[in-house]
Amino acid sequence: MTSSLADVVVVLIGQSLGTSIFTTGSSPWEPMPTAGEWGHTAVVVEGRLCRCGARGCLEDYVGADAVVKRYEELRGPDGEEPQNVEARATELLAAVDTDPAAAAVVLEEVVRYLGAGVGNLVDVFSPRRVVLGGWFGRQLAERRMTEIIELASRDALRTPFEDVEVVRADLGVDAVAMGAATLPVARFLSSGGQRDAARGGRPRATVAADEIQT
Repeated sequence: MTSSLADVVVVLIGQSLGTSIFTTGSSPWEPMPTAGEWGHTAVVVEGRLCRCGARGCLEDYVGADAVVKRYEELRGPDGEEPQNVEARATELLAAVDTDPAAAAVVLEEVVRYLGAGVGNLVDVFSPRRVVLGGWFGRQLAERRMTEIIELASRDALRTPFEDVEVVRADLGVDAVAMGAATLPVARFLSSGGQRDAARGGRPRATVAADEIQT
């Protein structure tokens, strides 16, 4: 699909959570000065203690590190050698249909809170698109996108949600590196190869919203 997007929220879900919020609020089309601490928005009053010191943060219900810990609590020790977080999280996603503990964690907690989190993003920023990325986010989207969208629609205001598209990121694990690599190219092309003395002779660049195609 090719479209000209006015506002996009990119969500990266791995061991923790991160977001980049792209907006047309200023003249150049660029991220907001801060990436947005979406993972540390409270979703449970007096919930689990987060590494940030607060309680009930979304990261502690959706981030892979917290998800694996919760799964181990429900399932109990199994005598197996400890796995890294990515391998364990991938394993429990695959076991949702056969393992009650995995189903409880993934369907009743992760997907539910992720849906609520996406709904909150829609209500606050009214984006045209929400992109679910990061190694864990892509797996969740691949396996449970229908449920995520359905739950987000329940928690978001109807009008802004009708205009948003929730999609899985297509660039995989190299998305951040590939995005960074496009920045100098975009600057060069948008400046027409001209030099900007204020930037020490570097090509001048502003990328307008209607120049970004996805």
